Amino acid sequence: RNMIEFFDRFAEVCFKRYKDKVKYWMTFNEINNQTDWPDPHPLLQNSGLQIDKNDNWEEEMFQAAHYEFVASADAVQIAHRIDPSLQVGSMIAMCPIYPLTSKPADIMKAERAMQ
Repeated sequence: RNMIEFFDRFAEVCFKRYKDKVKYWMTFNEINNQTDWPDPHPLLQNSGLQIDKNDNWEEEMFQAAHYEFVASADAVQIAHRIDPSLQVGSMIAMCPIYPLTSKPADIMKAERAMQ
């Protein structure tokens, strides 16, 4: 939770310093990558989480994602307070998943995985 305030201050410094040079901003790259919570690598790489094997990894992932979304929304408000013309958003990761076969069950499974 403390990281939100740190990120807000960092974003404000960046927006003020570069407001006349940069109009398009991205708060987090591939903000949704930590959703592969059964694998510890994305949790560490994308959210900085080092999770104990006894912790609830899915719950930790959702909490971290929530904090990132709050920090991103804060950054948008900060940017618009500094200069309403700034464009701010996030990037999501999208990897296409193809069905194993043309069977409807496989197609639906691939569709659900991409959602």
